[in-house]
Amino acid sequence: MRLCAAALCIGLSFSAPAGAFADMAGVGLPSVSLDDKPSLSEGEVEFYVDMAGFRGAQGKTTQDVYLLIRCNQITFLPWGEASASGEGKQDKYVGKLAIRARVLDGAGQAVEKGEWIKQVPVQDLESAQDPNARVNDVISLSLAPGTYDLEVVVEDLLGEKQGICRRKMEVRNFEVASTEVTISDIAFGAEIERSEDRQDRFMHNGYRLIPNLTRSYGVGRSLKCYFEVYGFAVDPAVDDDSFYLSYSVVDTSGMVVKSYDVKRIRKPGESCVKVDSLALGDLPGGGYGLLVQVRDRLTRQTARALRRFQVLSADQAAQELTEEEKELWRYYSDIRYVATEKEQKLFKSLDQRGKERFLRQFWKDRDPTPETPLNEGLMEHIRRMKYSENQFAAQVNKRGSETDKGRVYIKYGAPDDIQYNTLATGEKSYEIWVYEKQGRYEFVFRDRHGNGIYELVHSTMPGERYNPNWREEL
Repeated sequence: MRLCAAALCIGLSFSAPAGAFADMAGVGLPSVSLDDKPSLSEGEVEFYVDMAGFRGAQGKTTQDVYLLIRCNQITFLPWGEASASGEGKQDKYVGKLAIRARVLDGAGQAVEKGEWIKQVPVQDLESAQDPNARVNDVISLSLAPGTYDLEVVVEDLLGEKQGICRRKMEVRNFEVASTEVTISDIAFGAEIERSEDRQDRFMHNGYRLIPNLTRSYGVGRSLKCYFEVYGFAVDPAVDDDSFYLSYSVVDTSGMVVKSYDVKRIRKPGESCVKVDSLALGDLPGGGYGLLVQVRDRLTRQTARALRRFQVLSADQAAQELTEEEKELWRYYSDIRYVATEKEQKLFKSLDQRGKERFLRQFWKDRDPTPETPLNEGLMEHIRRMKYSENQFAAQVNKRGSETDKGRVYIKYGAPDDIQYNTLATGEKSYEIWVYEKQGRYEFVFRDRHGNGIYELVHSTMPGERYNPNWREEL
């Protein structure tokens, strides 16, 4: 936890002139170390390490070191009565990690070190094996600016195994002249929300920041970021004392590939905290950098900061998503019942990046209210997919969306009326779905084998199976 070192930037924001940063167009990007990326440990316990620096007290820098450990490699034992609170139950399990950190100066001397035990409770072993179950932790260090060696060890105490991560650590100097604007490191967040819990290890100046430690985002997702700005000039005589703020996304060559509207924001004081969520839109999978620019309108001083991140392709994203998110991605990409034959043929011929672009445009074209942030067409498609999976699953190896009922429901929506016909022994049950919104159309589903699996045997909808003599086959 860090004490407040900057004022929250909660003042009013206004639209800014398009040319607020025009004179910066030819200026090169801020330098970024080749080590500015998450590091992966070595050994039997795999974990990620990333960091971000902020202005500290007495000329020092607060260097936050973030850890991410996947639960499926931790050893868990029954918790029972062994929990510290005495509230443990036999159906709960706990893992125990010993975390050790050392910071070494250029002479190899330890300038900071610490060790602590972290308990990892889970309800059951199945949830612990979920590849998306993770443990986050943070180490907050107070260091003089400079270059250090960082060493972090994570030991699984119950499994007697460990992993180690060693990397260089550049600690920036944020003690600048009163008229020199500076931006802290940019921290990417998996979750960023307002909080007043000063005992929370993830607390940052009024925000609870759970880092996105891999700096990875799925296609079409939003990037959440946290940073601090220092060194604003403050003049009480100026009523409209404010600064400009802009965001851009650059590719690996430094070219701007996505820009956001420039904002004009009132200064809360000499410094401020900024939290934002930026829609990545149609950026294809690949490596990028988030460029933040700030300009003090009073002094014309400008500061820039750059931090690397990556957008995952569909295949990569599938490995990073939760089970719920994977399901939503499958619904999003399953267009076989709603696309034309020509669209399906084109979609199948594309490579992965081409498929991603195609899907973005496909659903954009089917948004009935493009002026709003919600795509009702896509939401309705997902609702139909979910309903079909839950209601029409016919057998273990066949999803509800793969049945005749599921296909019709996804393509045409819920019927206006359903006629249920359960016949006597020896005859086959059938259902008739009626659609009346654009004329009257019927779909007849028959349980041919008496096993609860209904097949489409007749429809009056153009392009569907047509068999007016279906009743003779009962």
